[in-house]
Formats: sequence, C-alpha cells, structure tokens
Amino acid sequence: MQNRNRLWKRYGIELETDVFLAADHHVSFYVDLAEADSGLYLLSGDLAAIGLPSRESFTIDDFLPFIEADNALAEVEGRPTFKQDLLEKLQRIETDGHLYVPIKQQEGTLWLSVAFRRLKTQRRDARLLFGQVIRRIPGVPAYVDLYRKAHQDSLTGFFTRETLKKHIETSQETADAYGLYIDLDNFKQYNDRFGHQVGDQLLRRIARHFIDHWEHNVLYYRIGGDEFFIYTFESPQASTLQRARKVIDDIRFVSSSFKGVPIGASIGVASIPGRSYYDLLDVTDQAMYVSKEKGGSTVTLYRDGEFH
Repeated sequence: MQNRNRLWKRYGIELETDVFLAADHHVSFYVDLAEADSGLYLLSGDLAAIGLPSRESFTIDDFLPFIEADNALAEVEGRPTFKQDLLEKLQRIETDGHLYVPIKQQEGTLWLSVAFRRLKTQRRDARLLFGQVIRRIPGVPAYVDLYRKAHQDSLTGFFTRETLKKHIETSQETADAYGLYIDLDNFKQYNDRFGHQVGDQLLRRIARHFIDHWEHNVLYYRIGGDEFFIYTFESPQASTLQRARKVIDDIRFVSSSFKGVPIGASIGVASIPGRSYYDLLDVTDQAMYVSKEKGGSTVTLYRDGEFH
C-alpha cells in the first residue's frame, strides 16, 4: 500500500517489526483447530516474555498446564471447567475475537490480552486462527474485574438474579436441566440472635463451601437475602433431587461448624425446558413454600402441575 511505503520512506518505520512486533511480548502464533491436538505454532516473539518456555510449538494438552484456573474470571465462570471453556471460546471464533488468558507465575497470575483472527486457507480441512499477544497485564485486567462485579453478588460471590435471567434466556444447556429455589430455614431468628453481621458471615461461608466444590454442570445464584438458586443441567431428576438433599446437609454442616447452631433449608425443584425465567422462579418458589409448610429441611418437586 502507498501509505505503508510512505511510512517507511519518510519515517524509517517498518510496520511489522517496528509496530506490530515492537516488543518481545508481542508474540504471534497460529492454531489449526481442525488438528486432533490443535497445535499452537510460534510465528514471532519471545515466549519467555509471556511466562512460557521458549519452544517453537505446543500441543493444546502441553499448553493447558500453564493456564491458571484459579483466577478472577473463573470465580464467575467456574474453576473446574475454566480451561475447557477457554478452548470452546476459541472454537467459536468465526472472524475476529479477543480473549484474556491467565498464565501461572511464581509471583502471581500474568494475564495476556490476545487478539485472534480467522485465516482463510486453500485447505478445506484446516481451521486456522492467527493470534497475537497485545498486552501482558500483571494484575487483574479492568475488563475482567468489571465483568466479575457485574455478574457476581458482592456478598457471596454467586451469580446475581439478573445473571440467572440472562442464563435462562440464552443458555443452550437444557438437557436434564432443573432449577432449585433455596430458602434458609429460620434465618430471621438467626439474625436476631447473632446479629446481621454474623448472618452475613454465615451466608459467605455457605457460598464459599459451594464455590470450593463447584461442579461442571451446576451454577449458583443469590436471589436476595437468604434465598438462593441452583441451575443444574446434564442431571436427571433422581440425581437432581439427591443433589438438593445434599445441599440441605451441606448447609446444616457449614452452619453447625460456624456457630454451633444448625440452619436448615427448604428447596423447591422444577424442570427448566419450556419455561421462561419468570415461570421458573414462580413454580420453584411455590414448591419451596410447600417444603416450608412440611416443616422445612426438605425438598419438593413441581411436576405436571402437582407438588411431590
């Protein structure tokens, strides 16, 4: 291009070496997503500058151990599935995309801001992505921090009620999907006895217990106060009801170990497919109140217009 030649002749600046690859951390590479191991092949830059061994190529399996799964973004998206989710995001890039990739370091997590572009190729069996590290960020990137705050309840770290609405309206995970509406039993009396500050501490401890035991097919939300919601998928009805009973046992265990006073929970369960967000909250809330009427610390399933 004429302007590119002008940049070189007038200012002595060569676009690739002096701009795009001006710093060692401006690593560029390509990935063939059609390959069985989806190899990552270095094109330019110094991998040591971004916390990786100096190698010409990696298989994805070789690369994954360098990713830090215990990070601020995983607090929202789930630690156990973070690495796999990252690979799935790569697969979904059609033209251009951007990802924040956390790399393990002895002194903490190094975040890489990576831009991706799909490359056209004459080979029909290839799915090439060109990637380039734009920035390296030693702390949590501002976008990641804002994303976390927008989707997380500030007290518990669970997803917010608004995020539940978004997930129900957009999620494709509907196979054997159920919603569990959870309300702590006698929590008002607990607050009256120990104070609201201690009550908040208990809610944080309960949430931390479930976050620390996060499973790939479970999402947790705080609806408000001492009311929570679980969205579970790839979980048949029998497994879901068993999970609900375990939730009650876990809450009782955490509360007993905190102040020696066990707290129970009433849970309402309903299947998700075919329901809107508001309908799902309504039927699971009704089922939860049936559990309250039974004396609490129990599970009620809403099915075919009846409570079981």
